[in-house]
Amino acid sequence: AFLAPALLLYVVLALLPIFQGAFYSGFDWNGLEPLENFVGLQNYRDALADPVFLASLRHVFVILGLSVVLQLPFALGLAVLLNQRMRGRALFRLLFFLPFVLSDVITAIVWRLLLQPAGLLDSSMESVGMGSLVELWLADPDVVLYTVFVVVSWKYFGFHMILYLAGLQQIPAELEEAAALDGASRAQIFRYVTLPLLGPTIRI
Repeated sequence: AFLAPALLLYVVLALLPIFQGAFYSGFDWNGLEPLENFVGLQNYRDALADPVFLASLRHVFVILGLSVVLQLPFALGLAVLLNQRMRGRALFRLLFFLPFVLSDVITAIVWRLLLQPAGLLDSSMESVGMGSLVELWLADPDVVLYTVFVVVSWKYFGFHMILYLAGLQQIPAELEEAAALDGASRAQIFRYVTLPLLGPTIRI
């Protein structure tokens, strides 16, 4: 009974649109007229033969790959650091998590101002003698995908960091202390104690 309201919202707002979209994808439909011209899998065949669609798929997999290889380990490293007893760690947690709570519109405006030609990033690089590295960050086809990855990472790594922090705080400190007493180094404690116990959070 307690789960019913949340489950109803999930079905109506998540599951139902997915199945509805899959049903609509079987029709040749402009979004306004009645659903009459059923074409089966033809829309999928057309999409998989479209070079623009295939290029967009490659871009998605590049972003996913970079996120797994760079963004998630960076968030884990920060979580491990901010899980230690240190002065101001609550402030650092807030600062690192803040980008995630900003709206996408604000994020887009801020980064557009930073990355536009002769913007803050270009001016800063030129002021320290790195003008030769200035690029058309949002216009060069060879650069823009990685620019998008940086913005996405800045926006979402704080969320991953909070998840890792929650997982780290569920690990009993006694286990790491026992490993240290047995002569394990910090790296060995992380590799053989912390990381395996953090497995469920990493999989999420």
